[in-house]
Amino acid sequence: MFSDSTSNVHRPDHRIARVWVEPGCRLHDLCVELCPEVFVLENDENNEEKIESVKLLSEAKNHYESHQKQIEDAAYACPVSVIRIQYDDGAIFDGDELKMPDTKPQ
Repeated sequence: MFSDSTSNVHRPDHRIARVWVEPGCRLHDLCVELCPEVFVLENDENNEEKIESVKLLSEAKNHYESHQKQIEDAAYACPVSVIRIQYDDGAIFDGDELKMPDTKPQ
């Protein structure tokens, strides 16, 4: 599905198509500090003082273009590499490396 990867996280020539947080977040809060326009800490619905997870704001997609570098920095800085970014060319950054879609015919 994906061919060779590269470690270049900043891709100014490609737009972010999708961002998501995989299970396993340890609530380090770096993504919220780096890009509060996209990431937010979510409280436990039964205990307002307990932080349960990091999620994307509902209007996050509106900020992908204007905050692309901050989103990329947040994904790269995540200590447990659970933030994923998919670009308009299909490439996915998994927090550690950029995986390019395989362009070979099947």
